[in-house]
Amino acid sequence: MSSALLYAASDVGTGTLTTDRVVATVAALTALAGVVLGGLALTRSRRTGFASK
Repeated sequence: MSSALLYAASDVGTGTLTTDRVVATVAALTALAGVVLGGLALTRSRRTGFASK
C-alpha cells in the first residue's frame, strides 16, 4: 500500500460517515434482520408442527 493512501485514510475522523461505512452498516442491519426473521420462522414452524422430526 502506498504511503499516500495511508495518509489519506488518517484524515477521516471516527465519527465521520463515509460511503463505505454506510454500506457496511446497511449490510450488518440486513444480516441482523435475516437472522431475526429466520429465528421467527423457525420458531413458528416448530410451534405449528411443520418441522421434520
